[in-house]
Amino acid sequence: MLEAWGWDREALAAGEWWRWMTGHLVHLDAKHTVMNAFGAYVLWWLLRRDFSLPILLTVMATSLLTINVGLWFASSLTVYVGSSALLHGVAAAGIAHMIGQGERWGWPLAVVGILKLLSENIGATAWLMPGYRVAAEAHLWGVIGGLLGAIVWRLFWPLGHRDDTRSCDSQ
Repeated sequence: MLEAWGWDREALAAGEWWRWMTGHLVHLDAKHTVMNAFGAYVLWWLLRRDFSLPILLTVMATSLLTINVGLWFASSLTVYVGSSALLHGVAAAGIAHMIGQGERWGWPLAVVGILKLLSENIGATAWLMPGYRVAAEAHLWGVIGGLLGAIVWRLFWPLGHRDDTRSCDSQ
């Protein structure tokens, strides 16, 4: 499945356009899938009251676009799989929102996020996925996309106002 659906520079250049999306859905193995699923659950739990579906989709779309453009034009990666870069984008938008709302955990989470990105870039997180390379540059592009998504969020859903009052945990 990785060969047919992963983000692959050569395949994208050959016209396999679906990989712009599917590369963010397929994973290396079960451990990779579980790690990303757990990260998605934690983010949902932390942000469920603040992210309406339109806001979440806006942040995700902005993040995906930024990740893909960044990987294509400013990265040496030839193959990428997983949703971790997208999760980094959602986390960055959520942290930006927390800071904007004056929540006490906003700045500490921002510092932890920055330290995580720095540690990935020096290879200090390689123990998480032995035998695989952590795609630090994809994570960075995800954070940039999430911050851009937070800006778009503020343009369309100013502080204290949401068109869609249902949060992501509404039934």
